[in-house]
Amino acid sequence: MSRRNKLYFRSQSSKSFNTFNIFDQYQIQEFKEAFNLIDQDKDGLISFEDLKLMFSSLGKPVDHDDINIINEMLAECSGPLNFTMFLSLFAEKIGLTDPESVVLSAFSIFDPENNGNVNCIQLRNLITTNGDRFTQEEIDDFLMNSPLTLNGTNLNYREFSKFLNHVDT
Repeated sequence: MSRRNKLYFRSQSSKSFNTFNIFDQYQIQEFKEAFNLIDQDKDGLISFEDLKLMFSSLGKPVDHDDINIINEMLAECSGPLNFTMFLSLFAEKIGLTDPESVVLSAFSIFDPENNGNVNCIQLRNLITTNGDRFTQEEIDDFLMNSPLTLNGTNLNYREFSKFLNHVDT
């Protein structure tokens, strides 16, 4: 977790951690307007067809290269591109969250069995004694309130990475 994200995480400790806490109300409204312009069929999701229609409405005929660009954009999502995912992608692009691959890589160092889990005792020790140290209270709050902690002993960091980057509300 970058220092910037850690400071943000600390400042948000009394709030639920989600993408909506990153932007102010005006920014969210602007993103919502953009989302609604792209969501051509008004189903609450941006689909391949929505993006094709948006290109066409801007006077840009969709060619083979555009189809590849659209597919690449949609591939960045871990699920349907709803408004929350849309907002999360923008937060990631402007650097407010670490990319999912960076989070996975960082946690995988502490997962020699490559099973997607990190021991909470080991994690607590590392986070409270190295680098930008969390306090015991911060790590307690994180581990006890995380829906991704399994029986209080392991953190599923693969799910945590998805949660961190693509929170659904």
